[in-house]
Amino acid sequence: MFVRPFSRCSGNPANVRNQCASQADRYRIDGGRNQVIFPGRFDCETQVSTEVVIRQVRNDELAAVLRMWQAAGVTPPSASDSIDGLTRLIDEPAALLLVATIKDKIIGSLIGGWDGWRGNIYRLAVIPEHRRKGIAKRLVMEMSRELFAKGATRLSALVEHEHQWAMDFWDSVSDLGFERDPKFARYITDGRAARRRPAEEMRVRERFTPDQTIPKRLV
Repeated sequence: MFVRPFSRCSGNPANVRNQCASQADRYRIDGGRNQVIFPGRFDCETQVSTEVVIRQVRNDELAAVLRMWQAAGVTPPSASDSIDGLTRLIDEPAALLLVATIKDKIIGSLIGGWDGWRGNIYRLAVIPEHRRKGIAKRLVMEMSRELFAKGATRLSALVEHEHQWAMDFWDSVSDLGFERDPKFARYITDGRAARRRPAEEMRVRERFTPDQTIPKRLV
């Protein structure tokens, strides 16, 4: 576990290779082509409270994370927004859930994962009263370091098109190497559709005799 008080805003220079993507408009950096250098000292004193600490979430804080997401207006809620879902997340060695805290109160979070192919970033959230203080950017920087340390050579960040403030944030962190990649669209399933599919296919097949051909559009 690491703890980084914002009051110091210091750190050793790190050569960072990124491939970051925002979903709906993907932001990316090619780790082989671009090198981004985090400065040795971050000028954050005037932006961030001296009490803010970024660290990995604790097991007993998962309910607080869910409440913070609600307060931050994270939408739409997903099927995995639950204590069980977050427990599975933090039990996964390749996954990270970072939180920003003030006196142990969670005010922000970021999820990251490394699947052996690329790193992925989700659920960047900061509650409204603590926005525009550099907290979200520092969460991204810390997560990037962690995922690159695990072996990722590029990262993808998922961002909703209709959340213009989120798009503006990711556009603003180009100094960290993130750039918009509009070439990709996102397709998702939460498992419920997959479970319904066999039953639907059975109902379709019952409408046809064995010697009839089922139109492809129906299966």
